Amino acid sequence: MVALKQAESELAAASSADAEPDRVFFVSEASLAHQSGCVLRDLGDLRGALEAFERSVQNRQRSKFPRAHAITLGDLGDVQARLGRHDDAVATWSQALDAMSGVRSARTRAIARRIRVMTASKPVRVAGSEELAARVEHYLAG
Repeated sequence: MVALKQAESELAAASSADAEPDRVFFVSEASLAHQSGCVLRDLGDLRGALEAFERSVQNRQRSKFPRAHAITLGDLGDVQARLGRHDDAVATWSQALDAMSGVRSARTRAIARRIRVMTASKPVRVAGSEELAARVEHYLAG
């Protein structure tokens, strides 16, 4: 956790004027925020994970990295659902499926399968969840 906080602090202090080696061009604030969210989620800090995933979504270059954006939205929706924010989760997962349009990968299919499990396991149906479930099935069938 200390290393995570140090990395976040160093990133916050970085400036666009700082020279970076070409080999790290893909390690953006959005990428670090997503990885931080995964670590925090796995440690049980769902509120911290929520903030990190939201920061990643805000900073991601969606058109340049649609797969990464879709995965982050899927992870954000999972955390929202675990926090009991089911309406938010359904809306976020819908955005994830939008971002998956034209994207096929093992990770996006895994996100779609998680969405299917999460929406099917909710005792109370949330508005939009049936449409979301149908969209997931369509994505997985493609």
